[in-house]
Amino acid sequence: MFARNLKRLVCLLAVCMSAVLGQTLEFTTVDYPGAVGTNARAISNEGVVLGSWSDSSGNSHGFLLIDKAMVSFDCAGAVATIPRAMNSSHEAVGTSKDAAGKWAGFYVRLADPSSWTSAGAKCTRIEPKGSIGRNSGNAAFGISESGEIAGWYDDEQNKWRGYLYRDGVYLTYDMVQGAEDSPLGMSPLALSPQGDLIGHMQVTGSRMRGWVIRNGKTQFLDYPPGELNGMTCGFAGNSKGEIVGHYQRSGEMIRGLYFKDGVYATFVFPNSKRTDGQGINDNGVIVGYYVDQADKVHGFVARR
Repeated sequence: MFARNLKRLVCLLAVCMSAVLGQTLEFTTVDYPGAVGTNARAISNEGVVLGSWSDSSGNSHGFLLIDKAMVSFDCAGAVATIPRAMNSSHEAVGTSKDAAGKWAGFYVRLADPSSWTSAGAKCTRIEPKGSIGRNSGNAAFGISESGEIAGWYDDEQNKWRGYLYRDGVYLTYDMVQGAEDSPLGMSPLALSPQGDLIGHMQVTGSRMRGWVIRNGKTQFLDYPPGELNGMTCGFAGNSKGEIVGHYQRSGEMIRGLYFKDGVYATFVFPNSKRTDGQGINDNGVIVGYYVDQADKVHGFVARR
């Protein structure tokens, strides 16, 4: 299905231990061949990994990792393509930059052979009314099993505006309590298979507060619990209610964060300067990226 333009991938196994709720994580490094940086962003229940990589010119591209083979893709006409999320039908969303330098969200059916052309993948641009497109944060970050898309964009006031999109219809909102007073606003970053909307918002300065909306009720992600002077962000969730992201206390490195049913755990790729959880499937496999001591970005897959 994804047979064209395959490249072999060398996965470096790092037997690294990081406890998540008493279980050990075994990390595998994911590097796209020849990339100066790699980020693993989502993983299906079948183990297909979606991510992005950067070349030596600083251009970003998408990739799929299937077993031990990789295929790279770009949205047709785009000068940068950064996938963010994928559902079980291998419908993917993300952000892309056009030749005029404007960023917008995109949608593509990666499992559909007709989506692959010599000019690139057939991506549909997602641009809510009022979107300025100044940076790569103008993106579709999550897609549900039913095809509903969540994301955010920046407006003329430089505020983050969240949106839901389906069948050509946008719902723009600031639905998290306190977002209306946030200096930048709110940023939805994921839609889980069970319909959880996950994201974060800026509170003050560098202080970021994660949140999840489940069954119409908002729960804030504050780690450590009760401490409100750091940065907590949720990036993805699965059908079991598990959420991953990252957190940072003032003056410390950014660490991966796991959350379920009010219980938090953290994880770090050993000897790294930063670790981010970006995706989690129903088997509890986590993907993301870490920064090594030479400041190079690598993707990872972490299994319990």
